[in-house]
Amino acid sequence: MRIGLREDYLHFLFEKKILGSSFVSTKGKVIDIIHFGERNDNAGPDFLDCVVRIDGQKWAGPIEFHLKASDWFKHKHQHDPTYDNVIAHFVYENDSDISTRGYELPAVELSEKIDFYHYQNYIKILNSNNVIPCSKQIGFVPVALIDEEKEKQLQKRLWYKSIEVLKLLEQYNGDVSKLKRVLLVRVFGGKVNQQPFEMLAEKITNRELRRLIGKDLEMEAFLFGRSNLLVDVKNIDDRFYELKRAYEHHCRLFGDQTIQLGWKYSRMRPSGFPDLKIAQLAKALARIQDMPSWQEGDIRFAFQNWLSFEMDAYWTCRYRLGGEQQKRKRHELSADFIDLILINAVVPYLFSIGYAQGREDLKRKAKELLKSIPPENNKIVRQWNRLKMNSESAYDSQSFLALQKQGCNQKKCLLCRIGKEVLNK
Repeated sequence: MRIGLREDYLHFLFEKKILGSSFVSTKGKVIDIIHFGERNDNAGPDFLDCVVRIDGQKWAGPIEFHLKASDWFKHKHQHDPTYDNVIAHFVYENDSDISTRGYELPAVELSEKIDFYHYQNYIKILNSNNVIPCSKQIGFVPVALIDEEKEKQLQKRLWYKSIEVLKLLEQYNGDVSKLKRVLLVRVFGGKVNQQPFEMLAEKITNRELRRLIGKDLEMEAFLFGRSNLLVDVKNIDDRFYELKRAYEHHCRLFGDQTIQLGWKYSRMRPSGFPDLKIAQLAKALARIQDMPSWQEGDIRFAFQNWLSFEMDAYWTCRYRLGGEQQKRKRHELSADFIDLILINAVVPYLFSIGYAQGREDLKRKAKELLKSIPPENNKIVRQWNRLKMNSESAYDSQSFLALQKQGCNQKKCLLCRIGKEVLNK
């Protein structure tokens, strides 16, 4: 067997009909493909719902691919009933006969049909050191085809996020208020501290929240105390004593439920430090009763209004509780950060509810909301922009993120319309 040959390459050749539609099995049977079926990216046979004619008799069912026929046993398909209805076995090397339920599978050996010049082109793309493997060839791919792949990958990304959101809703016993709170709060943690913020949100009860509505300092004291950030403060100042007294009073009412969250500060910009983010979060949660609808009206405009508040003087010149006083800066939530809340909390919520309730209008609204938000400016988006794949909105930037993470990073070029088009050139 040629070293390095990949099974997914055989799938690609079959799916694109590059190998033709008429084959001869290792036992001399003529196999004509009437319908090539559907590629199966999940567990089970590689192609489903195929229709073939074997020596004049029509068969319908799955077709399985392997590099070596003996991989059937290596993968333990003989013990998996989902493979009992396989109607043909396509392999690079037929080193073993395979039977299912007493029926010997007709095997097609492909070793003489592989164009290794074409395969080497695929390997060059696969082994490319470029973050976008086909970056040198993508300029020749039709824009319409790229847009189709972007839409496909964004749909998949939203679906994955919906499953995650619905699992949380089930975990919270259908408490939608708690779900929204967790989705909102964890955005404040960014990539580095998302988990601690999510754990903090899960430990906030509706009863505690109601008591603290409209009380900025008490809400801040509650979040700092619950997060265990009222210990090991570098410089004790008046603000620290105010927060400590307020949190001790809260503990007398509700009990001390301080939690260890493992906050991270290293390799972060000061504007992302947990202390400042918790102070900003306290401002938002103290106004939770004014939080707008996540489904109705002009959602972006409503969230911008809700989260447009000024930080008090203490936090305009500090990044940490007890930290040294810095030059005054505006530390309110930026428009970009509010958009991140919409992208990472509201859009997945909207799409998941639409998915769960079978409401296409909500799923459309989630996508329309993305189209109303300016594109994100991050490393991945800039890489695509350098290829003249410009982003007009967050719909585009999220599509490129999906394409990069779900396709390019995993080198799934043969499952990508763009990759297939490049290989066909």
